[in-house]
Amino acid sequence: MSYTRLSMNRRLYWSFALLVVSLVLVGCNPKPEHTETEVAPLVTVPQRMLDGEDKLLALRDKNTMVLLDPETKETATVYVFKPGELPLRNDLHQLQVSPSKRYVVWHTPDAGLLAYDLREQQVISVESASAWLAAHPYFEFGSEQDELFYVTEDGETLNRYTLDERKKTEILIPYPFGFEFRVAPDGNRVVYVTGYGENPDRPKFMFTELGSDSVTRFSEETELVDRYAVVWAPDSSGILTIKDGGMWLFPFTNPTNPELVFESPTGRITDIYRFNNLVFIEDNAKYWQVYDYDEGKRIAQTPSEIIAEIRRPTMYPWVNQQFLVSELIVNDEETFSRLWLTDFRGIKEVVYEEYGQLMVDQDSVQLD
Repeated sequence: MSYTRLSMNRRLYWSFALLVVSLVLVGCNPKPEHTETEVAPLVTVPQRMLDGEDKLLALRDKNTMVLLDPETKETATVYVFKPGELPLRNDLHQLQVSPSKRYVVWHTPDAGLLAYDLREQQVISVESASAWLAAHPYFEFGSEQDELFYVTEDGETLNRYTLDERKKTEILIPYPFGFEFRVAPDGNRVVYVTGYGENPDRPKFMFTELGSDSVTRFSEETELVDRYAVVWAPDSSGILTIKDGGMWLFPFTNPTNPELVFESPTGRITDIYRFNNLVFIEDNAKYWQVYDYDEGKRIAQTPSEIIAEIRRPTMYPWVNQQFLVSELIVNDEETFSRLWLTDFRGIKEVVYEEYGQLMVDQDSVQLD
């Protein structure tokens, strides 16, 4: 009996000693793990990154969030994801930086819609996880303010979340229209899109103003390839989308009388993006055009061949008539992405060596 008690005492002694040593080691070599919502950033974001005019990008590097200025290649590792917080998608749209560059917003099935406040260094739970949000995780910012828009309640409610005030306003959608929507640059007009995924050749549209019961529904022969194929005109006068291989304007006041805005000289248009007054247009010949909406003319053109030497590339239009190019690297040991920045002449450089590594969020895996 005394031997058992002595052995137990020894085990307790050594366990306590190991615990003390472990705590000392952890204090000297902190691991990037967090158990609380509010955490100190691994690196303080340089104020020049937040105050500068350059557009910033947020990336996932393993289990950390990295803020990147592609123009200068300056980075700041700002947060370590906790279990359940890792975004599942592995593209450049998974983490979105707010217009003021104060917040980074993303979605995860386990935690819902989250925002990281770079100033206060804490995670905000914008919307709790739900089956609807997991199936329809689309959200977007207002054009100039840190307001977040997303749909819940089976397509019946458009939520307007003000990040600075941590305040949510629910706006009843006059006629439930799915989850695809676009808020105009004026912050008042909105278009809802349905038919995506079910009947992509003939989606239905609905124009309305936030908080208004007045709606205009219409349908046209469009080629809605994905959710980015509908953008608002810079002046909020209507939406730009694809019809008969060209880019058409559907006016807010008279959408049944669309106007042809641009036809690509190299092929049928397949996708469109907008940065301020510039519209990036991709066609089926793998050419990109840049159309200046204010000037009403094309100002640049380039083939996708400018990135021919990059393996498994995905091009993302960027500011200043540039592209971000995500290169997918797959080998026997690991899978990750490399990020490039290129101009229309094909002059390019690597701006981030390795991100978006293939990972498994252990708390999200359930074994039967």
